[in-house]
Amino acid sequence: MYLSIIVPVFNEKDNISILVKEIYEKLHNIKFEVIIVDDNSTDGTIEVLKNLKKNYKDLKFIIRENLQRDLSKSCQEGFENSKYENILVMDGDLQHDPIYIPLMLNELNKYNCDIVIGARDLLKNRIEHLSFTRQLVSKIL
Repeated sequence: MYLSIIVPVFNEKDNISILVKEIYEKLHNIKFEVIIVDDNSTDGTIEVLKNLKKNYKDLKFIIRENLQRDLSKSCQEGFENSKYENILVMDGDLQHDPIYIPLMLNELNKYNCDIVIGARDLLKNRIEHLSFTRQLVSKIL
């Protein structure tokens, strides 16, 4: 299994080291690269990335200088610079726990999927703010 992990970031100086460390600790039997796409952070994230690069061989980072911040364009830039067919996108703010990456890859292989999407409490989050009637219809469907 080969995997490109794309992490779009903006001003994540306090989180990015933790995230990169956790990714490398959780993925053992997988050949992977990590591509951090920075939307020209102003908080010191870029300096942290330069230091991380010294310790993590498959870590790449791209700085989108002089461009308007744009999450989708950051992801696209990561896609264009990835070397593997399997691509995972995760937030740089520690919202996504790398412990789930092997589980998602297992589902990808097990069911020969084109895409796997992870979400916490998917059904609960989708229906908890709906009216009773709408919740009932959602559960039946």
